[in-house]
Amino acid sequence: RSKIAVFDKMWTYMRSAEPSVFVRTTAEGVARVRKSKGKYAYLLESTMNEYIEQRKPCDTMKVGGNLDSKGYGIATPKGSSLRWEKTSALSLSNVAGVFYILVGGLGLAMLVALIEFCYKSRAEAKRMKVAKNAQNINPSSSQNSQNFATYKEGYNVYGIESVKI
Repeated sequence: RSKIAVFDKMWTYMRSAEPSVFVRTTAEGVARVRKSKGKYAYLLESTMNEYIEQRKPCDTMKVGGNLDSKGYGIATPKGSSLRWEKTSALSLSNVAGVFYILVGGLGLAMLVALIEFCYKSRAEAKRMKVAKNAQNINPSSSQNSQNFATYKEGYNVYGIESVKI
């Protein structure tokens, strides 16, 4: 009994069908599919199903997706010619490219941040000079007796443009 409702319903239907839907071998199941002209479906492991549908007479096809997906491996003795050579664990040389891209991206981000900082600093410095020059060009007659600090003395971290002396 399956805990999956669809599978349980399929099993109940298959057990009660007349004539029986069960076969003893895969060859018998494939032959029954070919004789039934679309009236019989045979549930088969996906790898075998793909193999059969690609062999002559090419009159069968897979319908729908897989019911379940499982991986499997094939054991071979050490030194066998069937053994795949790339079975070792990953080493630093296998994944070095990922780190090169990571370091390159970090370097590019730092360069962009530095350029942006320099650009914003220069723009702020120009704005501060213009504001200081605008104050000194047309001082009002009441302010003639007052002196203003130079741009260098008046600029600080908080953005104060000038300091009265």
